[in-house]
Amino acid sequence: MKRLLATVLLFAFSLQPLGAATTQPISQLPSPSLFLQMQFAAQSLLVAYQSSAVGSLLSGNGGRYAAMHAPAPIFPRVAQRTQSLPSAPDHRYDRKVVQYGVTLHPCGS
Repeated sequence: MKRLLATVLLFAFSLQPLGAATTQPISQLPSPSLFLQMQFAAQSLLVAYQSSAVGSLLSGNGGRYAAMHAPAPIFPRVAQRTQSLPSAPDHRYDRKVVQYGVTLHPCGS
């Protein structure tokens, strides 16, 4: 059933017109200007600079950068007990007593 549904959906999606997605052939699309290309390159360099350690120190966000890139905390293991616990009866190993019926109370009620 899943294969049939997937085949029907694939067939239905393949019949959809693609004219809305591409209005012009790729060869006729204008290329971005040199100024716009330089802006794209400068923007990516600026983002890389701001997210670096040097950029964060110069912009005043050094503490935040250090907190974000701090090493993971190491939790010390709990020391094993050297002293034994006081001896107390362990009720886990006692026999279970199962009672059926109504328990009679000594008062007779």
